[in-house]
This record gives sequence, C-alpha cells and structure tokens, in this order.
Amino acid sequence: MKSRLTLNVFNKEITLFFGVQNQYNKWKTGITNRCKDGQFVLFLDYDKVPYSWVVDELDHIQKHHKLGDIHIFQTNNGYHAINTEKRSFQEILKIMNQTSADIHFINVPLKYGKKAWTLRISNKKGKMIKHISTFPAKNKKVMSAPHNWYLREMYGLVINGTDDEEQSFYISKYPINE
Repeated sequence: MKSRLTLNVFNKEITLFFGVQNQYNKWKTGITNRCKDGQFVLFLDYDKVPYSWVVDELDHIQKHHKLGDIHIFQTNNGYHAINTEKRSFQEILKIMNQTSADIHFINVPLKYGKKAWTLRISNKKGKMIKHISTFPAKNKKVMSAPHNWYLREMYGLVINGTDDEEQSFYISKYPINE
C-alpha cells in the first residue's frame, strides 16, 4: 500500500510518501547476469507464460539480435532463459523489452538502481530448476566463461563457443516472503 500526503506550509508545498510492505522472512540465492568487466549476459524470467509462446519469442529474438545458444529452464512458476554472450546493459535491456518476460523482473535495475538481474538458483517450494532445452545457433560471440562454467557444472550442458578470460561472476542473496 502506498499513500501520498501533501501539505501547504508557509506558502511551500510539502509532499510525504508512505508505503507499507510485508517483512521478508527468508533469504534466497541467485546468480546475476553482470560480468566483472561491466558487460552482461541475457537472463529472462517468464512467469505464467505458455511454453509455446516462450519458444516462439526466443526463436524471434535469437534471429533478430543474432544471439547464440539460448538455454531454457523450467521453474516452479514458468521458465528462465539464458544466453551467455556478453553485451552492454543497454543492449540487454533493449532485448528484454521486446519480450513477454516478467515486467517486474525487467524493471529491477530501474527500480532499485542495481545494474544487474538475478535468477534464483536455490529451490522454490521444494522444486529445483530443470534444464529442458537449448536453442542452438550459428552466431557465436564472446561468452562469459564463469556463466558457462555454472551451466556446465549445475546442468551438465555442453557449451560451444569462445569463452572470455573472466574467472568469476556475482552471486546475490536477496530477501523474499514465502
């Protein structure tokens, strides 16, 4: 709940904003798409979107933006998609805004000022995230070695392409209310 109160005091307008939200009761862990060199990889979070819609959309953005392999994962509430090619923040945001990904997910950096998107890697309601498919592509740009390492180690994926020289990526802990 958000409220606003405006007062006129001594010919000045004073506006107060009030907000109420639930307290968070748990912390979860996620991987961010920010690379140590300031570049980003593409993370998409689709909530309650049919798989066929996700597939059609990913096929389109892969061709339109000449993206390399896109890996799709099933979550408790929908799908995650990851492309490990490195791009600028502006390029990633442009691609994201052309999708049906969760608008709240897309707007996180704009709302909180933290230039990174985070996908949960810890389980949700007892269910783990599961890799379900990969859209292979001929276009291969320099990819984030740490993000590729994560996909190999966690899901046993075979990643083709050229890794960069980076050695680490950012892990994020964030509060949730379950």
